Amino acid sequence: NFGKPLSDDVSKKDFIEHQQVADKRNAHYRNYYVKGRHIDEYNPKLTENLMDGWMGVEGRFDTMRVVRFGGAIAEVAEHETAWVGRNAKWDIEVGGHWSNREKNEEYTQWGRDYWKNLTPYCAERIYINELMDEDQDFVATSYGQNYGRLVEIKNKYDPKNLFRLNGNIKPSI
Repeated sequence: NFGKPLSDDVSKKDFIEHQQVADKRNAHYRNYYVKGRHIDEYNPKLTENLMDGWMGVEGRFDTMRVVRFGGAIAEVAEHETAWVGRNAKWDIEVGGHWSNREKNEEYTQWGRDYWKNLTPYCAERIYINELMDEDQDFVATSYGQNYGRLVEIKNKYDPKNLFRLNGNIKPSI
């Protein structure tokens, strides 16, 4: 039993509204472990693992977001922008948010364990803003065929890696 959802909304959103969806839950005073992956093909085991690992915990606000891809985003070739994964069927993001810093280790470990059970049913790509503690090899995999070109751009415009607090592409120079 998941309890009563705070939001049960299936609707169209404009781009700006969609970009601001996490602003309140990821406020500066909150701690969180939130991660995502693309889903290329549905596997019932994914749903089973999503449900089995989900648990309501006092003091932790858990979120699950599933976004259906397709439409206009799939009409742009992957080499035309930095983002690959335009042909994924879904994007899923799951995590926990909390204010009590004493729970950081416990709740972070919950997130890591939860995602270990989901990963076998997910693509080897991620929407780069959903990175949590993946390494640079995973960043490269997520950018796919575009990674080399993006490293060249990074080398040219940000060789000292000033812009590094995101899904960072490290300069190679």
